[in-house]
Amino acid sequence: MSRIPMHTLESAPVAARPVLETLVARSPTPGVPINLHAQMAHAPSVLIGYMAMRKALDEHGTFDPKTRTAILLTVAAADKCAYTVALNTLIARQAGWNEDETLALRKGHVQDVKLAALLAVARQSATKRRSTQVGRTRSLPRLSHSWDWRSTSIHSSTTPGPTSTPSLRSPSTVPRQSTRT
Repeated sequence: MSRIPMHTLESAPVAARPVLETLVARSPTPGVPINLHAQMAHAPSVLIGYMAMRKALDEHGTFDPKTRTAILLTVAAADKCAYTVALNTLIARQAGWNEDETLALRKGHVQDVKLAALLAVARQSATKRRSTQVGRTRSLPRLSHSWDWRSTSIHSSTTPGPTSTPSLRSPSTVPRQSTRT
């Protein structure tokens, strides 16, 4: 199986270095990017796009940083992924949550009633998506008369490995809802 290389500041493509330098400055290990950023640096457009999205959420998001990181940590804990739990615990600590609070967030024990309700929705959303079945989408209303999102899905090209690109095509296995009323 192919693996995406883990870059350092020195080995990263030139276009990724300025963004990677900024991320390394915030890294828990001085001078070393976290694994996610080290791999994203292999494709500068991915790293730059990821950071642009993060910046937009930071500058224009409706939740304060502590609430955003509480959501991230709650979803990571619901996903039961040790890497994302550790990473989002670090991010939550940087946003102002202390160690006891991050443990409580991970366990779903939050004292603030409004925050607890928000995190319950985030947790349910994170866990429910795993059990969603294609057949359930039939009950959803049509979004557009010209395009039915339920009849399309993303499939990988037949060429495996780092050159694989997603393609958008209609699978024959997904039943289309009649457009007649």
